[in-house]
Amino acid sequence: MEIIASSVGFTSRVTMLHKHIVKAGYKNCMFSVGAFATDAVKYGEDKLQYTMEPYMQKSKAEGITHTIANPVFFGDKDLIEMPFSIAKKLYFESFKIAKTAGCSSILCHPILFDLVEERIILKAKKKKNHGMDFTKKEELRLKELEQKRPSKQEAKEFYLTIAPYAKENNLTVLIPNSFDYYNGTLYRNDLSDPYRFKEFVEELNQEAGAPLFKISLDFGICNLLGQNYHQVLSILGNLIGLIILKDNDGHNGSSLMPFSSAIGGKSSVDWLGIIRGLREIKYDSAVYIDYMDTYNAAPVSLREYIVDYGKKMADYINWQVSMELVIEKYQSRVLFGAGNMCRNYMKCYGEQFPPLFTCDNNKAIWGQTFEGLEIKSPEALKELPEETAIFLCNMYYDEIEAQLREMGLKNPIERFNDEYMPSMYTDRFDSEKREIKKEN
Repeated sequence: MEIIASSVGFTSRVTMLHKHIVKAGYKNCMFSVGAFATDAVKYGEDKLQYTMEPYMQKSKAEGITHTIANPVFFGDKDLIEMPFSIAKKLYFESFKIAKTAGCSSILCHPILFDLVEERIILKAKKKKNHGMDFTKKEELRLKELEQKRPSKQEAKEFYLTIAPYAKENNLTVLIPNSFDYYNGTLYRNDLSDPYRFKEFVEELNQEAGAPLFKISLDFGICNLLGQNYHQVLSILGNLIGLIILKDNDGHNGSSLMPFSSAIGGKSSVDWLGIIRGLREIKYDSAVYIDYMDTYNAAPVSLREYIVDYGKKMADYINWQVSMELVIEKYQSRVLFGAGNMCRNYMKCYGEQFPPLFTCDNNKAIWGQTFEGLEIKSPEALKELPEETAIFLCNMYYDEIEAQLREMGLKNPIERFNDEYMPSMYTDRFDSEKREIKKEN
């Protein structure tokens, strides 16, 4: 999978977040075009392609690439103060800027420009003279516009409007999942219910005459809506072009580090369902881990460690999701370890991807059979062809890999893990006694 870091654009001074991201070892960042919309750009006195130059030069020198962009769009405060025509122009200009930055996709929320402009005009009038000449009718209309969410048809019309800009710049449009909000309650809509969402995107691609649209699936929103992650993934499948991973408590739309919103030692998010689901659809596209609320809440002096931990979390999830893809890419394989991980490997993959044998450092069990595999000495690995992969089925990964390299082995060494298997043994095997542990 392609791991993407937070958006960190700057126009002159390098941000601390950018420094943290580079130090942590990220190689791909979300490209936020809005980060380059200076006041001069907002009033038509400068251009995005010029204000982004310092960032692009710095990123290139540091080996940072960009594959997904966010277009420019402004908050109401900016829109009240700047010409709306420029704001709209900059939005569509974002597609060209994204292509210039090397992006292949752009993440677009549906926007009803006419209604946004009407809302801004009313807000500006209300702000002027402290609302003294603001009528009751205008107040009701403003409230209606603030609560307005695009209907299915309105969203479709918006996406077909931006389709030519995406085509012209060879960009895939990523459509984010969303929800409806009424009376304090969140509801699933056409861009969150997986069956309707799939139909919506397929209809768009048909009308566009090309596979121009894909889905950006935010699991934070799935959690707020109480959705079954495994089901959502299995239905949307290869229509997904971006996965956004974050934790929240299921009630508030926070962006927390994965596995951090926990009660009683259990995460609020079903990470087992997510990882299993991503494995099943063989997901191998972009992943953005959004933990910005965790980052911003941390003391400034500790934030670099949050980013570093976020990178380790991203690598861990990538490792777990790609486990089956790694297993199946080898024509032949052996295991190292004759315990619980070996049992779970054989239970889940032994028939489809059978190992030649397993080996173990325990001399007492050499020559025995375990889960249908002969247990051999590590020395037997020297007889393998160099293309045969060795899968480590033991948590002492670093130590065992160092042992094998010291033996002069040049074979691929992969790390197997059984925390998120399609199925698992519920009992545990005692490696010392060589028997199933008895329940107390």
